[in-house]
Amino acid sequence: MMFVLQTRDGGLWAMADEKRGLAYFERPDVEAGEYAFFGDDGTPLTPVLEPHREVLGVTIESTRYVLVKSKSGRNLIERANEIRYLENETFASVADVLEYLRKKQHMSE
Repeated sequence: MMFVLQTRDGGLWAMADEKRGLAYFERPDVEAGEYAFFGDDGTPLTPVLEPHREVLGVTIESTRYVLVKSKSGRNLIERANEIRYLENETFASVADVLEYLRKKQHMSE
């Protein structure tokens, strides 16, 4: 499970798998900071952008990025007040998301 918070309007996606999420959220929007990414337990993830390449003097723009665990930043529970609506088929409410995250954090302690 991966969570993605849209920073402008507070939409929260719950994605069953990270590969689908990486394909869905496009690099230009990620680069512009439109999304905040979180792992299965709500820990913040940082997008690392693949560098553009130059071949024969022509720049080839990369569309790829990967997510790595952040060393700092607020987790999703701490940012719950920013969630305005849900975009998913897994959780019925923000309270359900928070309960899920609390259980995941408790399991990792």
